[in-house]
Amino acid sequence: MKTTDIKDIWQSKVDTKIKPYSDAELNELVVKSARKAMKTIQPGWILRLIIYAVSLYLIINLAVGNDSLGLKLIDLGALLILSVSYLIWERSARTMNKFARNSPVKEWLEYRIREVEKDIRIKSRYGILIYASAIILGFSIPFTSWLLTNSFHAITALITFSIILAFVLTIRFRFNKNYTQTLKELKELHNQLEITPE
Repeated sequence: MKTTDIKDIWQSKVDTKIKPYSDAELNELVVKSARKAMKTIQPGWILRLIIYAVSLYLIINLAVGNDSLGLKLIDLGALLILSVSYLIWERSARTMNKFARNSPVKEWLEYRIREVEKDIRIKSRYGILIYASAIILGFSIPFTSWLLTNSFHAITALITFSIILAFVLTIRFRFNKNYTQTLKELKELHNQLEITPE
């Protein structure tokens, strides 16, 4: 359901030709629309598939790989960072989607708006630090691996660094766009809650 439909449904309560919606049904429509808006800033099935595949690769490599202790420690570190980051993101998504039926939907929506605004402020204030750290961490894993195996090549390192840089910048652009769009949709929903039937 589009967020613009909520206003029409609310106004339909005063139209005797249209079946009126109960407050519980209207609340459910608002919550459903808000959850749909927030999906773009939460882990999707493609991201989950990539994380599961990389995690499985790292686990198999740790279990049966013939790598040195140093390389195994790098794989273990990458697995821990990936797992913890993903679990925190999933927990955040569950918290944002949770709705107790007896709680006021307006307050529920206001909390989500504040949380998205807070995330945008953090990314705006610390964006350079966050994304620079992601680039350094992403590049340090293969770089350390090359050093430990004496297989460092400048061309390979440059290509790898360029791929990591492009990936992180693409993620940054997508996150900024998705968070801005989500905030806009949540605020539209909130504004429609202010509308009272005449």
